[in-house]
Amino acid sequence: MAQHLILNQSPQAFFLEQFSNAPRVLSHLLSATAKSYLAETLASFIQPHVLGQKLNRPDIWSLCLFDLLKLAIESEDKKKQVQYFKALGDKSLYIAGFFQDSFNRKTFDINYYSSMGRTAYHQSAQLVKPASKENKKVWAELARTFVPAMELIAYVADSAMSQNNKNLIAVYERWTKNKSKRLYDILLKAGIDPIFIDQKTFSRAS
Repeated sequence: MAQHLILNQSPQAFFLEQFSNAPRVLSHLLSATAKSYLAETLASFIQPHVLGQKLNRPDIWSLCLFDLLKLAIESEDKKKQVQYFKALGDKSLYIAGFFQDSFNRKTFDINYYSSMGRTAYHQSAQLVKPASKENKKVWAELARTFVPAMELIAYVADSAMSQNNKNLIAVYERWTKNKSKRLYDILLKAGIDPIFIDQKTFSRAS
């Protein structure tokens, strides 16, 4: 998705604000803790080198999901194993949320990323030490609510995309293909009634 966000606040605060503006149907399934985690995770992709330094793997985010899974399974260091599974869950969620358009052109569909993400968060929750109760709880929650979390991130991506007329046309074209409720709400918020336009176009063509 070729787009640039202009932020007048910290990335984490920006994403939290976007989540608060999302329709309740998208956000009410996630706890405040989970939304804070998502905001922190999305912000971390702005500085991807941080996790790479921590794991001594500067290429961590360039790895495909299967390679991340392989690293997690084969790691003998339990702390690193948890971090690898976390990275796998975070990357799966980031891609499935922010880049849904690209799945029409990929070998793997969105269900592959969803499955990988849910499994990764589940494993992180299972492996983390009992002392890390908050991480354990939020990872277990995301393992259960991966799809709602993915849709919430997609809402943020689509909202950013709809900030100019050219991108609004792209949003409308996507809505005509999949009739997504999320895209419909974004168009309505921009003052466009896509159903009215669609029916009007259809009646003219008849």
